[in-house]
Amino acid sequence: MTDLQPRLPPELERAIFAMAAALHPSMTVPLLLVARRVLIWIEPMLYSSTILEEESHLDAFLRMVARDPEMARGAVRHVVVPFTRGTTAAQDTIRTALSACTRLDRLAVGSCTWSAALLADLSAAGVRLTRFAGHVTTGGPTGFSTLQLLFGALTHLEVFDELHDATPLLTALPCLTHVAISMPTMNDGERAVNDLMRSLPRLKVFCIVWSINRHTSTSHFVFTDARIVMCVYEEWFDAIVDGPSYWELAEVHIAKKARREIPDNECWASVE
Repeated sequence: MTDLQPRLPPELERAIFAMAAALHPSMTVPLLLVARRVLIWIEPMLYSSTILEEESHLDAFLRMVARDPEMARGAVRHVVVPFTRGTTAAQDTIRTALSACTRLDRLAVGSCTWSAALLADLSAAGVRLTRFAGHVTTGGPTGFSTLQLLFGALTHLEVFDELHDATPLLTALPCLTHVAISMPTMNDGERAVNDLMRSLPRLKVFCIVWSINRHTSTSHFVFTDARIVMCVYEEWFDAIVDGPSYWELAEVHIAKKARREIPDNECWASVE
């Protein structure tokens, strides 16, 4: 008879399976079928960083939260929510599920219709984000206070709102070091950005980001602050991802300015 008992110490076996899942994400689901102990070790990795883009992904995420609230609290760290289902009840279900993920660290929300309610729920649940991409304008002092709590430790923020609407929040966040916006309006964009930079002395990077399809000439803009960088993004949620993104590209560009390799007013950063 075949001996199915593990031959390695549990700590080493767990490390091997975790490394295999991390290095080969496509193998994660098959690994769950190896043994019950492997399922317990590896399943949280499926939900550590998740994009709820497809209906099946969203359904699996909601089932996990309902089935195992402890896993939801401990495992879910990065979430991308590009859409919402049409009904209010369905949106409430998603908000409740995300509020259960109290160790949530990074979040991107594509919808503006329910972003304020979701952020209020997360703040009430004790979530404290370090990276966020989405809409931040709330239209009232209560919402502003809510965001100050939720974003109290926020370091990286891409706002999908108009710059003048987001400015009061940007200047109120104590840990903010990286900000990104879409190109401001042609009429007041240059002045608004230059004024904002003077009120954010702790800021290290200010990115003006473009989609690849909308990249156009901006030679008429003059930004003198060396922290301002223009660049192209690949995914709308690049602001919260691990690995190479426009943040790293901007940091390299600013370092070149510090070394006097390029002028301070050279704002466009491109992949070499």
